[in-house]
Amino acid sequence: LTALDRGEAANHGLLDAFHLSAAIEKIYSGNATPRDAIDCYEKEMRERTRRAVLLSRQACRDAHSWEHLNENSAILTKRSIVAP
Repeated sequence: LTALDRGEAANHGLLDAFHLSAAIEKIYSGNATPRDAIDCYEKEMRERTRRAVLLSRQACRDAHSWEHLNENSAILTKRSIVAP
């Protein structure tokens, strides 16, 4: 299982596109250097997706272990999209 299987990939993809376009806009408007704009974009993306990646990895492990598949399993927990 991946973030896609947990139903999160599209949500993160949309947010990635939104934040990347904002970073590109800052570059073209002269409000940020390419390095600063992309560093800021990547920092936000890593912070936002960290929990989803960890839950996805755990969901994969849980899916292969019946004794760990319960209401607390990463497969069944709430999605991890967090508003900034």
